[in-house]
Amino acid sequence: MTAAEGKLMHAHHAYWLREFKAGVCVFGGPVLDAKGEYGVVVILAANEDEARDIASNDPSVKAGLNHIEVAQMQIAFPPK
Repeated sequence: MTAAEGKLMHAHHAYWLREFKAGVCVFGGPVLDAKGEYGVVVILAANEDEARDIASNDPSVKAGLNHIEVAQMQIAFPPK
């Protein structure tokens, strides 16, 4: 990872930490897959457009370092 990419990843972490503290992000983090690491973030949003807007504001996404995929999830086992 270059210094510029590292800086973006710090901004990425700070963005999602703010969203977590605001109650938008339920949980998230890196997935340490042997085929390649990626991240998963679960958020609360009214609809797919809102979820896409929230994720698109991630500085690493804006800069083109990371990309997003949005999928609706039905919660079968909600947190307590």
